[in-house]
Amino acid sequence: MRRNNAILAAVAAVLFAHPVSAQQASPCHPDDIGITVCPEGKIEKRIIVDTQSPKNSYGIAWKTDEGRTGKDYELFEGPPKTRYAGGETDTFLVRLSDGKTLGKLKARHQGDKARYNQLSQHVAWSPDESWLVGINDGKWQTYNTDAYHVGADAVSEALNLLPLCKDAERRHFKRAGKKINVERHDQSASIKSVGNDGTVKALCHMEIRRSGKPYLFAVEFKLAAAGNRVSAKIGSIRPCDPNAEANTGPCGWVTYDD
Repeated sequence: MRRNNAILAAVAAVLFAHPVSAQQASPCHPDDIGITVCPEGKIEKRIIVDTQSPKNSYGIAWKTDEGRTGKDYELFEGPPKTRYAGGETDTFLVRLSDGKTLGKLKARHQGDKARYNQLSQHVAWSPDESWLVGINDGKWQTYNTDAYHVGADAVSEALNLLPLCKDAERRHFKRAGKKINVERHDQSASIKSVGNDGTVKALCHMEIRRSGKPYLFAVEFKLAAAGNRVSAKIGSIRPCDPNAEANTGPCGWVTYDD
């Protein structure tokens, strides 16, 4: 009996000294210029500025070429200091607690900064980090407004909300008895918020460049996830004044400090 007690005491001491559930330190860390990097074999994933989730659990990254680190890329002095990829490159969703890549995203970007000339990468997260909308804007229009559902170890396929903006615009014009060809207009979108339940509050803007009347709508979408796919339903559609200089509330455009 004494021998058994001694063995149990020894096992308990080992368990308390080295808890089974103890987590290893994350490989992700700030580099020499303060950008979060996650080494992965012969490459590193570099987190784009201001794309982290609310609890800093995730971030959108671009990857270096094999055998290269951020120091091998052009330095932009900023502030903040950033590295330039040299052109458009793939982006990924990375979990920062362990550096795991959850999936490749649809958008492409050019480096650490959120904006390069007219190309930008911005995000809208739900507070619980289960929903992500990535927004990629150009000079005249939005290229992608991609909604994702973030699972335990993977991210869903992208659902581009821009076609849903067009559907909402068509519904409004049909109800108003107006014949407007939505396809002739450049489309832009701004994401006001994303709720834990998948409710997205967005602004949908359409305009024929330099010649046509602009239109602006506050639109609500409801996201749902099934397997690896995301779907959405259109909710309320509210027309806004596109020429108002001080739109606020549902009609206020989201601005970024970059």
